[in-house]
Amino acid sequence: KRSGESWQTKLKKKYLDLYVNDKLYTKHSDDLKRYARDPLSNSILDFYIKNKETKEDKLRKLRIWEQLENILREHFDCEVAGFGSTFNGFGIKGCDLDLQIFPGEEKRGSTKKKFLSKVKEILLNNNWILEEGARVIPAKFPILKCVHRQLNIPIDIGYGSGATTTNIRDAHFLFYCSQQDPRVAPLMIAVKKWAQIG
Repeated sequence: KRSGESWQTKLKKKYLDLYVNDKLYTKHSDDLKRYARDPLSNSILDFYIKNKETKEDKLRKLRIWEQLENILREHFDCEVAGFGSTFNGFGIKGCDLDLQIFPGEEKRGSTKKKFLSKVKEILLNNNWILEEGARVIPAKFPILKCVHRQLNIPIDIGYGSGATTTNIRDAHFLFYCSQQDPRVAPLMIAVKKWAQIG
């Protein structure tokens, strides 16, 4: 067992504090309007306001994070960390939840794909995810793609290791970038949408 509070747990508490206490976007909400002085800026701002991920959705995803950790800890020692658009400030309604599982010592010998297949089996046995569409995608860093049964939220679950913590640090860095200027999040969300259309 790990001694003390893990960095993954500290990260989860930090996000929970930000979401519960409305520390996201609040200091910039009124500032945005003064930047929308032309049709393009107005269009970007309108899209952002209508499509940005809600506080309620963020809190639901934090509950999923905690549930996943609790379910898996009944079977083996592990930590779970969140990353991706929900945590970098650029999430839109309906975006998936990206999580990484960092297994304890007893599970580090298994292959990533085998480990995630076991996770899938555990989650299906707990009736926590939908069986339809739940699959492990093989790759250098395999992903378990699934959907939370109760909340119908798509989830991508990866195997956490030293090589994958870059994703988590990037999300944290981008979040702080988004808090430095009110135009960052609307612009990045607009660029993401444009890239999807293109």
